[in-house]
Amino acid sequence: MSESTLFAQRLKQARTDKKMKQSELSEISGVSIATISAYESADGTKGKNPSLENARSLAKALGISLDWLCGMPDNISEKPATYSELFKFLVYISNSAYTQVYSADRSNEYGELLVGIIEFRDTNIYNFISKWEKIKRLYDQGDIDRELYSLWLEKQYKDYNYEIAKWHEIRDGDLPF
Repeated sequence: MSESTLFAQRLKQARTDKKMKQSELSEISGVSIATISAYESADGTKGKNPSLENARSLAKALGISLDWLCGMPDNISEKPATYSELFKFLVYISNSAYTQVYSADRSNEYGELLVGIIEFRDTNIYNFISKWEKIKRLYDQGDIDRELYSLWLEKQYKDYNYEIAKWHEIRDGDLPF
């Protein structure tokens, strides 16, 4: 499979996974609708190869890595080194599967305990999830748009762009519970 074909497939997959129209992606990324269409229609013999600037803009607008969009393997070879990397992965999981973000134990409307709960014992992670729960609820309800939600996430990624504390470095007094 050619690189342009793989780029085309991944671009379209990422866009449709986010339930975005080409026009919406164009508005967010600044790349024209015609150009996005040309990228998505590439089949190795026709189509258009993206400039680095356009590929980066599209990846950012879609919340995906430029490496993945350009054809690098989609497996994770290294564990996240910073809180920012970890939070990006949590957001990726949330966007990839039917999930809800909660900062505490929850039961559903029938009083049943929800399954699949992951407990984080790190104050930074707890604080991020607590804030993320609130902003994501606003986004999911349509009270804020994708651009504001993305800006909020980008700010969090910048604020938390430092090394994850090792479990033995966290003291009980630092825990939120």
